[in-house]
Amino acid sequence: MRTMRPAERSLSTQQPSRGAEKAVPLRADMGRQIAHESYYEATCQSNLAPTFALQGDTHADVCIIGGGLTGCSTALHLAQRGYDVAVLEAETFGHGASGRSGGQVITGLSAGIEHIEKVLGRDDAAHVWEMTCEAVALTGQLIEQHGIDCDFRKGYLHAANKPRHKKEQLALIEHMATRYDYHGLRWMEVDEMHRQVVTQRYIGGTWDADSGHLHPLNYTLGIAAAAQHAGARLYSDSRVIQLDESTSGDTLAARTANGRVTADFFVYAVDAYSTDLLPELASRMVRVPSHIVATAPLTEEQLAGSLPTRIAVCDAMYMLDYYRISHDNRLLLGGRQSVAEAQRRIGWLFPTLAEVPLDYYWNGLVGVTADQTPHFGLHGKNMLFAQGYSGHGMALAGLAGQLLAETIGGQAERFDLFSQFAPRRIPMARQFNDPMVAMASLFYRLKDKL
Repeated sequence: MRTMRPAERSLSTQQPSRGAEKAVPLRADMGRQIAHESYYEATCQSNLAPTFALQGDTHADVCIIGGGLTGCSTALHLAQRGYDVAVLEAETFGHGASGRSGGQVITGLSAGIEHIEKVLGRDDAAHVWEMTCEAVALTGQLIEQHGIDCDFRKGYLHAANKPRHKKEQLALIEHMATRYDYHGLRWMEVDEMHRQVVTQRYIGGTWDADSGHLHPLNYTLGIAAAAQHAGARLYSDSRVIQLDESTSGDTLAARTANGRVTADFFVYAVDAYSTDLLPELASRMVRVPSHIVATAPLTEEQLAGSLPTRIAVCDAMYMLDYYRISHDNRLLLGGRQSVAEAQRRIGWLFPTLAEVPLDYYWNGLVGVTADQTPHFGLHGKNMLFAQGYSGHGMALAGLAGQLLAETIGGQAERFDLFSQFAPRRIPMARQFNDPMVAMASLFYRLKDKL
């Protein structure tokens, strides 16, 4: 069930630079040098204690593979339940999409409501919707409980570019109100919208006061620090290179270059940064690059003439724009594939910002399934996984961690609800990922012209 489609789609003293995936050293049109690192990396603040590579053999109740938001949230919720948890991260914590995304924390799923109802039926679709709202609420609760400084702000606009977008959004608002008794969405006409986003490019939009935005890397590292404080063992620079399995399907151990973890349960939480360890899971999604730029800090006058209330915005195009204002008054815009294209887009949206230089450009990978539903489940007998958030991971990954912990603790009903989604395999997804993404981009660019 969807209300929007952002593509989800740091310099911490304990971690070396992440290299931002890696941001290409380009210059903006006026010749200003753009930083190679991401804006999030450059403004990272973290209480995470130093983490090191795994050395030697160890045992844990649960071994988690992946140190993004899914893995860190799972570790936190398991450690709070008293489990001995080891987390193996190939790079540094928050290295992947969790620390690079647009930072939008939004309700719903990327797939449309009609598809969710078709797959799950009306009642289960309602439960999933309620849980996506819970995911947004959980984000705020975790931030407050653990004192995470990540500039979390409420307010989100799904902007309509064309009359057909308005028609679709009005239908969705009515559908959610009448069939789901959900009244958190409302249509915002142009005059009112201009008090939120000062542009002539939209004809209105759907206002969602519950959704919002944050600094994703600070949030992810805050969850990692909370898990660490709760007793979880976090290992960076510990890429899993082999899984030992029994003939009966149990995962016995995860091996890195310098050590091995045996465990009763394993959690695979790498999403778009999947390797060839589990090709069956990798085949269920494509890895879509998401590019973001950050401008130089805006003046108060420039801020008043663009996003005066500092909300998050995503438009309704297939090749969409998504943007927000950072805590230090920079415009962060995602969705364009080059610095020059991003700068032109900013000027197109906000003519008063056309000459504002860009300071940062970076990218990351978003795991997108064929039908844009998430992919949760059980691999073998004791390996759980959650992936394929398709642009809604900033909220949903935190909830996924809670659901994974519930499942390992013996309460699998809520996790099982999500595992009813069964995104189809994408043939040759690993071998031909980039051509597939390029062809899809061309297709959707053409659709946007209709």
